[in-house]
Amino acid sequence: MKRLLRHPATHIIALGFLLFILRTIIFTGDEAPDNVIRITEGQVEEMVAKWSMTFARQPTDKELTSIVGDHIREEVYYREARKLGLDKDDIVIRRRLVQKMDFLSRDLASLAEPTEQEIADFYEKNRESYRIPPEVTFSHIFFNIDTHGLLEARDLAVSLRDRINANPVPVEQAYEMGDLSVLRHHYKNCTPSDVEGLFGRQGLADFLFLSEPGIWHGPVTSGYGLHLIYVHDRMDSWIPDLEKIKAQVLQDLMTGIRRQTNDIFFAGLRGNYEIEIDETLRSRIDLEAWQQPGQ
Repeated sequence: MKRLLRHPATHIIALGFLLFILRTIIFTGDEAPDNVIRITEGQVEEMVAKWSMTFARQPTDKELTSIVGDHIREEVYYREARKLGLDKDDIVIRRRLVQKMDFLSRDLASLAEPTEQEIADFYEKNRESYRIPPEVTFSHIFFNIDTHGLLEARDLAVSLRDRINANPVPVEQAYEMGDLSVLRHHYKNCTPSDVEGLFGRQGLADFLFLSEPGIWHGPVTSGYGLHLIYVHDRMDSWIPDLEKIKAQVLQDLMTGIRRQTNDIFFAGLRGNYEIEIDETLRSRIDLEAWQQPGQ
């Protein structure tokens, strides 16, 4: 008997029994019914910790709501997948079951190819989303405010503008009449957002798209200093014909159908469950907003 009591296997069995007893004491009466998804503060803290490791910051309340919403969606799919027996003979863990339910909902949206009329109607309804932004090709001459001061830099720019408009010099050489800069001297086919990304939001983009091509304009301010601007060419915003972007329109339509079908599919499953959430979390997590279509 003493030898049996000293045997490691006996210790392991005893430890396992103790853990079972402890789990029974701690969790008895605390487990939610099958149709209740309980969101606890501890769970949310774990979700936030994982999210913060990825994005190196704390989530906003809106992002936290989305994180919890995704967890609920995953839990609903997981439980429904188990009900359908999708976990049988499958060695891949929980997330694979969730993927199976997701794939099942996507299959529902792939039963019918949109007709030509449906594609055309979708294009007409969403024409603005296919608008090509305007583009501009331009050169500039830079004047450093830190070197000259604002007033002197402006005077230099105005004087040079009048001189080279009256007696033109090759545009590709004109930049040499200004100050050195980390910027390129010539930019081709830039959209307004491209210009703002390069020069800042001080108004240079608006100035470019309103300036007459073929002449020096300015000075205009950017995040770097002052500039004289020469517009070589400008293309207005436009919307391509359906035939030119039909493949993209079809893809967007199918994506919308799948998303809508997934929302309906999930809503039907979600109705089988009650969501319980800790009182301390309710002021931060807006599940009603998350449950709206497209969330």
